[in-house]
Amino acid sequence: MACKVRYLSSAGIHHREVKGLEALAQSLPINWLIYASLNAYPPNDKPIEIDVIAVMDDRIVLLELKDWNGVLTSNGDNWVLGKSRRGRSPVTVITEKARKLKTLISNQIPSLGRFWVDGRVILTGSATNEFLPDAEKPFVLSLSEARLLGNPAERNRILGKVQLTKVRPNMLVKDFERLFGNTKYFQPCKMTWDGYEVSEEDFYKHRHDVWREHRAHRARDERVKALLRLWRFDHLPTLLNEPDGRRTIAERESNVLAHLGEERSWMAERGILQEISAPAEEILTQHHQLVSIPNGWTTLRRYLGREGANVTGEQRVDIAHALASMTAELHAKGVAHRDIGGDCVWIGDPTNMKMTGFFSARLPGERSVWQFSDALATYAEPEPDWGVEPTAFERDVRSLGLLMRDLEAFDGGNGGLPPGWEDVVDKALAPPSERYPDARLLAEALGELKTPSGPEVDQSRLDGFETSAIPYVAYPSAGEVQTKGRASRYESGPKPKGLVVKIWNGVTRGDAKRDHALLAMLETAAELRALPARGVAPVVDCGLSQVGPFVVTRFVEGTTLETPADRSEGDLLALLAAVIDTVAELHQRDLSHGDLHPANVVVSDDGIVTLIDLLDVAPLGEGRLRSPGWAPADYERRSEKQIDRFAAAKMVLQFTAGRPEVSARNIADAARTELARPAIETLDPLAEAIDIERRRLLAPPPREFRLAARNLADQVLQGDDGHLWVKSYRSASGVESYFITGLNQRLLIRFKHGEIDHIELNDSRLQELAQGVPLRMTLSLTRGEPGGGQALVEFLRVAVPPLEADHQPTAPIVEDDDADDAWEDSQDLGTGAEPDLGANAALPQFPLDTIDVSRLWLRAAEIEEDSVLTVRLDTRLPDVGTAAMFRYATPRPLEFEDDDTVEVRLAPGAAGRRLGLLDLARSDDTQLAIRDMRNPIMGGGEMVALIDRRDRVSKERRRRAVERVTARKSVIPHLIDYFDSTQEAPETDYDLKAAEEDRLIVPIFRQASAA
Repeated sequence: MACKVRYLSSAGIHHREVKGLEALAQSLPINWLIYASLNAYPPNDKPIEIDVIAVMDDRIVLLELKDWNGVLTSNGDNWVLGKSRRGRSPVTVITEKARKLKTLISNQIPSLGRFWVDGRVILTGSATNEFLPDAEKPFVLSLSEARLLGNPAERNRILGKVQLTKVRPNMLVKDFERLFGNTKYFQPCKMTWDGYEVSEEDFYKHRHDVWREHRAHRARDERVKALLRLWRFDHLPTLLNEPDGRRTIAERESNVLAHLGEERSWMAERGILQEISAPAEEILTQHHQLVSIPNGWTTLRRYLGREGANVTGEQRVDIAHALASMTAELHAKGVAHRDIGGDCVWIGDPTNMKMTGFFSARLPGERSVWQFSDALATYAEPEPDWGVEPTAFERDVRSLGLLMRDLEAFDGGNGGLPPGWEDVVDKALAPPSERYPDARLLAEALGELKTPSGPEVDQSRLDGFETSAIPYVAYPSAGEVQTKGRASRYESGPKPKGLVVKIWNGVTRGDAKRDHALLAMLETAAELRALPARGVAPVVDCGLSQVGPFVVTRFVEGTTLETPADRSEGDLLALLAAVIDTVAELHQRDLSHGDLHPANVVVSDDGIVTLIDLLDVAPLGEGRLRSPGWAPADYERRSEKQIDRFAAAKMVLQFTAGRPEVSARNIADAARTELARPAIETLDPLAEAIDIERRRLLAPPPREFRLAARNLADQVLQGDDGHLWVKSYRSASGVESYFITGLNQRLLIRFKHGEIDHIELNDSRLQELAQGVPLRMTLSLTRGEPGGGQALVEFLRVAVPPLEADHQPTAPIVEDDDADDAWEDSQDLGTGAEPDLGANAALPQFPLDTIDVSRLWLRAAEIEEDSVLTVRLDTRLPDVGTAAMFRYATPRPLEFEDDDTVEVRLAPGAAGRRLGLLDLARSDDTQLAIRDMRNPIMGGGEMVALIDRRDRVSKERRRRAVERVTARKSVIPHLIDYFDSTQEAPETDYDLKAAEEDRLIVPIFRQASAA
């Protein structure tokens, strides 16, 4: 049996080393440890590239593999192959590497340092050591000699004899795994494959390890992405691991492309990932392929895992329909994929997808691989035993049905799936004789779901709008008639109370889609006529005349937003707020504009915004005509309100981008954020951003203060949106304490007898924000002679009322354990010595009877909540099922029960961001499995906390209970005072009666209370 080769990278080794390494693995003992293709990083030295490390039963040997053909000679310290210089002698190089590796091993794991470390060069090609210097010949072996190293006698002859130890090197498997698994000192070699490097290992792994797929990029330009597929044909049946069989499988996808190209199918250009690696002269057992991947694309399974909650029901139908259409095109050209799954479909957005993985495909005129489908197929789920064999096309239909089931699982509340979806899925997953016979019929069924034939229009509703009046006569033109397409627009009557008439010439009823559009427009016009909407031009009349439908609205005085205007900052903010409010109010009426742009927004002299041209219909009845520049690119899949919001956000960006004011820049950033969304569901974020800038503009300038003290550093206390939060306390003796909290730091000022008594700066916590009184002020801190405090305190004394005495802290707020320890250490409890109150003293002295019991209780609750098992994730391993796998380090073994629900959270503590759930069945002392990952971790090195959900909930409840007690909001309001020696707790007689079975507890409780 062959010796197992261990790779630090699953990308394996370069093809030039495969022949030598495979020959060695076949001949060396199975209990030896062979590590291949790694880099060592000795401290304070350059990296060492190592081809092979062989851990034998008596020594450790570094092997340098040279696949050279020709005459090998030496010129001084350089080797020459034929006429080509090959650089410095590999014998010298391997000797230096062995010496450095010996030092590295001894320093990291001293118990391994006693073993002999040697090095040899192995020639795997036709070159020999015949013409090398005699001193180097013993260190240069042929491949046949290297294969004899497993024999102890031959090894001693070739390498020399070494002193044997009781514990053989190859017995210490865990020590060597720990050594070479330390990424600080050992990492996989960065190999290139036709100029591409691996960027993400084991992106997908074949279920039988026939191939592994890795994400890659061009070594000289990381923007060029690819998929690297590494084959192991020795994992296939014998008939496929021979030259013709390997070529049949490796070239099957390119043959599918060639066939589709010959058939002039659009799938050849737009539906299949293109191979970019050069064709191999010979397909070896170790074979590689490179496939071009567009930037930002990923597999459908990963796309749904990342974006699933944001994919609307309409987009899920788009994905299913696009996949069915692609497969239908394959079937029309005689090709069946036979292995469709979420990992062989690559996607950029719901309508842009490509396929790969055609290695078990049915292809006209090609050798069949059906008998090997169980070994080759990996992406699709196997068919159940129906009692009848499904056709290749029916297999693809079922695979598409399973992907549709996956799409059902991702409902982020963005719109449900259409009626009839379940029926289509059920038929795709039915037994062979009952399901769709091919993907064409499935695609047609999905197409009907995507664009269903609407119900017939109730013609009686349209009859109600019929009129014999001719709008050109009833409302004569007062000027030029403007005609655009089939719609005419003109003004009628004297200004400023004139009318605007719009007529759609020749648009008649009779077509189902057009009747729908006509009815929708006329009913909206009638609603606005009966109940006008604020911010919309009033409707005077509407109808369906002999010349076409028409709408008459009041003329709106003012200028449109497309007219250039020099607006001040305040006027601009008021205008933008009015535009957003007008659109939002229109939507509250369940109405929409549909063609919103600056020319359709009129602003009066007093700043009133009115939307015009609200009503429109296309001549073909497909909805209204739009201005493409003011609608999202995918407006066909967007609702009218979503299109309105997009246009409103774009108008806001147009009027703020490029302006110098800070407010304009902030609003422009907010507009860009909204425009980047797949669909804008609300204008509230934009309205809030505008409101914030308006309030900031109208607010008085902030008060500025400068505070100097010897224990401060030069900085500005960072505010929360321009505000600092301030709390004030006043003791019975007249001592005033002010806590000034910014985003990152908290300042304590104590004012005593008319002077600053103490100043202290600590890090703030998130929960301390929004506590106290928000003051619009800036506070600059300076190290130096004390100053500025008097003016600051006088301002705070007026602006911030002191809290009640019950809430007054009795000890300084210390924000970290180190400061706590320093203050406690400064107290000499035996002699009552004074603490150091010099310029660098962190805290002043406080009497022992002023311990803040509330703070101690809260701190104890915080410590308990943070005291959870924390581990460090190391190397990312291949995923197993739906679980992400990691090597990890932990101070103690996992002690969870099988039925525990263990949460994995980003450290520190149980309050960190949740990453997923611990898969206990797949986790052990060396590897950790995380399922249902909400926030994927692609690499390693993160510290995560493991906590049982019941334990976390229990701790959170206890912490909230402590917070209620310390805030005096518990059932017994002053419960905390009974534990504080400085407080006078009221005596309250609670009428409590103990049951007979509880009487034994009462004496114990009384003793505890007395104690």
